[in-house]
Amino acid sequence: MLLKRLRAVFEQKLIQFAIRFGWLKESRLDAAYLKQQIGQNLPETIELKVPSGEGQLRFLEFDIDIGQPSPKTLQFSFLGEIEIRLLNQTVYRVHLDLHLQVMPSYCPSQKRLSFTDMSIRDLRLIQDDYALIQDGMALIQLFIPNSLSSIVRATMAKAFEMMAQVTQVELQEYISLYLDGSKQKVLDYHRQDIECYLQALAQDGFFDYTMDSEDPEERVFIQFGKQVYVEERALIFSFRE
Repeated sequence: MLLKRLRAVFEQKLIQFAIRFGWLKESRLDAAYLKQQIGQNLPETIELKVPSGEGQLRFLEFDIDIGQPSPKTLQFSFLGEIEIRLLNQTVYRVHLDLHLQVMPSYCPSQKRLSFTDMSIRDLRLIQDDYALIQDGMALIQLFIPNSLSSIVRATMAKAFEMMAQVTQVELQEYISLYLDGSKQKVLDYHRQDIECYLQALAQDGFFDYTMDSEDPEERVFIQFGKQVYVEERALIFSFRE
């Protein structure tokens, strides 16, 4: 036990000596390790705002690419699926690719790695057999009394006019997204909601990583680390200001 303690003290002094004289300037963290540490904290689902309905985005996969989409940033990538329900019926569902751009930041006093300046770089649906969007006429008829449905089947305009008399403006505007059958248009409508939620997660520390004092390499950075930055597709922990 004493020998082990002496060895640890010696290694610590040797590292401190190497840093002081500039022989050891930095430590590197790869994307796979970072993905493992951050991914375990992320929520499985987030709720989306849907007028008179409910929506949910489920995260299926998470990945990190260092040095993308620009040399000084990281990219968080998600594979997810969205489902929208109105009157207990699924009216929209898609798989999607979501890419976030973030900047790394390190707080020495809190020993915490965090990510700032988060923004969505790309949000696009995946055209596969899972994708579904409710037919515009069928969706409108969900909100029209059954006794009147036969009257308005002839034209979409008449159907929408009838629905407008019995629904709120916000719901009318939302349903209008479905009338041309564009799945991407519906996804784009929810983009701001998704981005705001992810930014709130970042502010609450869901993407943060607190350095582990039990890990020998991380313990060195806890004691001597000054800043982090991206260089040559790696996250650099620098021992210099």
